[in-house]
Amino acid sequence: MTLNSRLLLHQRVEKGEFGNINMLKMNDQDYIGKGIHRKCYVHPEDKRKCIKVVYFDHDKEGLREEAYYRHLEKRSISWEMIPKFYGEVDTDLGKGAVFDLVCDHDGTPAKNLLHFLNLDDLSNRDIAALQAALSRLKDYMIKQRVFTREIDPRNIPCSVLGSGEFHLYLVDNLDNTDAIPVANYIPLLARKKVERKWKRFVHKMRTQFPQSKLF
Repeated sequence: MTLNSRLLLHQRVEKGEFGNINMLKMNDQDYIGKGIHRKCYVHPEDKRKCIKVVYFDHDKEGLREEAYYRHLEKRSISWEMIPKFYGEVDTDLGKGAVFDLVCDHDGTPAKNLLHFLNLDDLSNRDIAALQAALSRLKDYMIKQRVFTREIDPRNIPCSVLGSGEFHLYLVDNLDNTDAIPVANYIPLLARKKVERKWKRFVHKMRTQFPQSKLF
């Protein structure tokens, strides 16, 4: 290939005539699950991260969530119980949002709280460990002033640690929907807001899962 031919090819690639060469391909074997608007896949180039892509309607909730993530970054919160957001990438399914992937100690994607609520054979040790982890999650939300539109068991992945303990995370629907979100900045109001949401969450879990001993 002559020098001129190489330069012409390079120019055509830069113009996108051959498509986006950096586009990531989402594979069925990397599929984790889906919410109302987005599907989640293991990142094909980094198994410690996941990619969420819109599959239904417009993802207004996702846009609000990303704006809330930027707000949390400005406040320099602890990311101990929220997967970090790394921006967007191009995929063969459209734009994808990249987050840390919550995994168990063996590297497999963590199951959510809903999974454990539906188990009939949870050991007393696991029940106590999950209850302690839930208490830590609530304390984290209060201390870091982190809010979600609704505390949903589907959006609480439960990472199983090597010790047998659990470490919980909040994913999806993170946002403060108050018209004037002063609780973002005032600890007392943040505590009251989390306490109200947590009380509704516990009541809903006891109603929907009366057989569970977690609540």
